[in-house]
Amino acid sequence: LGENYVQEAKSKFGYIEHTSKLHLIGPLQRNKAKDAVVYFDVIESLHTVEVAEAINRVAAAKQKVQEVYLQINISCDRAKSGFSLEQLEHVLPEIVSFESLNVTGLMTITAFGQAEDLLRRDFRSMKLVRDRTADRLGRKLVLSMGMSDDYQIAVEEGADLVRIGSAIFGERVGI
Repeated sequence: LGENYVQEAKSKFGYIEHTSKLHLIGPLQRNKAKDAVVYFDVIESLHTVEVAEAINRVAAAKQKVQEVYLQINISCDRAKSGFSLEQLEHVLPEIVSFESLNVTGLMTITAFGQAEDLLRRDFRSMKLVRDRTADRLGRKLVLSMGMSDDYQIAVEEGADLVRIGSAIFGERVGI
């Protein structure tokens, strides 16, 4: 199960026992790290070292090892968050050294409205980045990519997880 916003997860999942893993798939600010660690099993949107430090600090205090996916800005889209490929090379050793973080995957959101050939290019590139990063870390990594408009292409190009909320629930209203 995935949720875009920490505040919404608190109201939806705060009072029930869950048997599925809960994934934070939306953006995370440092000031929401505490609640994110409490409510989510996996944080898919780790996009800065500062947020990694905040999550690590909170998880350590709660004696939890927090699963995270590193968000990669594969499209180099200024409107999207995430590490560039160059940044990933530099920050990966630091992030995997945090004792209360477990990097278990990579996630990307492609540029909005891309043509199919560009989507495929970005998804293929992302799969290669995941494979190289997994080899570097010596472990399997999940690849989360694709949303309601492009999930079929993402699956064809190697996605392990997709985010298809609006195709199931409709567009968000009132936010």
